[in-house]
This record gives sequence, C-alpha cells and structure tokens, in this order.
Amino acid sequence: MRPKILLCLGLVLVAAAACAETKADPMTPRHRQVKQDYLAYWDAMLRANAVSDPDSPALGERTAGRQLALVRTALTRARETGIVAKGKVGHDLREISVDRARASVVDCVTIKDWIQYDAKTDTVKADQLFARPNQLVRYTLAPRGNGWLVTDYQDMGTC
Repeated sequence: MRPKILLCLGLVLVAAAACAETKADPMTPRHRQVKQDYLAYWDAMLRANAVSDPDSPALGERTAGRQLALVRTALTRARETGIVAKGKVGHDLREISVDRARASVVDCVTIKDWIQYDAKTDTVKADQLFARPNQLVRYTLAPRGNGWLVTDYQDMGTC
C-alpha cells in the first residue's frame, strides 16, 4: 500500500511542477515575437517623437494601416507647432493573444515620464498636463514576414 501512495504522491508532484512551469512562462515563441515587435514599435515611436519626424523609416518598419496614419498625423502636427516629446514610457503588459491573422496586446502604458519640449529651445513645455494617469490600451498587430506590425489601437480607459 505504501509504494502505491508514494507513486501517487510522486505523480501529483510531477503534475504540480508541470503546472508551475506553464504558469511561470505561458508565452509561446509567437507570443514572445509579438511582445518584442510591440516594444520595438514603442522604441520607434519614442525616437520619432524626440525629433517630431513623421517620415521616420523606423515607423514604417514597425507600424502600418490606421496606426501609421495616426502616428504620422500627430508627428506632423507636433512638428508644425514646434513640439517634441522625450523621455520614457513604461509598460505593464496585461494580455497577449495571437492567432494566424492577427495579434493583440493589452498594455497599461505609463506616460508620466514622456514630456513635451519646445523643439527650438529644448525647454519643458509649461502648459502640458503633468499628472497623467496610466492608459490601458489594446493594440492590434498584423503579421508581416516573420514579425508583426502595429496596425490599430483601442483606448480602454485608465489603469
């Protein structure tokens, strides 16, 4: 009777360890690729915003469709008004889903350290809102080659 109990206990421990491994890293290689390409989109966005460059080649490598049009429009407006945005953006990824035709990322984006500056004087723009809440956003990505492009977003409120 004891060997049977030990065998059952051993099987339970192996099953629990397998569950713990799955829980610790639930992302597949495709999920990791989506995450990597999504964060690369933000890197491209930060670089383009730091100089208000709507024609940045990096944007075309990381985004497409409606999202690319929105980003370029915002950067064109920033350039025309003499504003650049510099600093950091924080990410708390809440969900990544992937299928063959699209992926989505739900992210709580921290923007409090992404500050607007006067492009000519490099001084902080005084009339901006500094106490900005974190934004909960769902980004949609489309496959391209071996990677993913950000194509759209949906504002989901604050987080």
